[in-house]
Amino acid sequence: MIPYNPTETLSKEFDSPKVEHFKTIKPEDLPEFLTALHQTQIYLQTHYLILWQLITITRLQESATAKYSGINGKERIWTIYIKKGIQENERGREYKITLSTQATSLLREIKKLSGDKEYLFPSVRNPMTYTNPQIANSVIKRMGYKGKFVVHGLRSIASTYLNDQ
Repeated sequence: MIPYNPTETLSKEFDSPKVEHFKTIKPEDLPEFLTALHQTQIYLQTHYLILWQLITITRLQESATAKYSGINGKERIWTIYIKKGIQENERGREYKITLSTQATSLLREIKKLSGDKEYLFPSVRNPMTYTNPQIANSVIKRMGYKGKFVVHGLRSIASTYLNDQ
């Protein structure tokens, strides 16, 4: 047994990684962004994906891979499983999202497009799987927000707004 830990001060020898937040816009710029989104020529499904993420305040991967089996329309609850840091075959941590009136209204429109598919946002190329999550970021870049805003920034906008309230 040694009386002390020789690695105790080791962390002081290294620089901490610089935290870089996702690019976002100010909450007051959101109406301008939504107007631009409505005027952009994109698949309606991609438009809905961005709106779904904004309304549900979820991560892009969670939104893009959403399945109808996770949605209880009667109770207006969307259940997802966060798989961060677990084995592939494990279910993950359960996370329930209450669907607002706007979310359930948008869900009806999404259903008109996706029909009886497994995913809310099926891939255009292969409807048996989900859409590419990065398509939303590609659209935002084409809208003129390259380097200023990424779709994950919608969570930051919501967080800023809710914390201010």
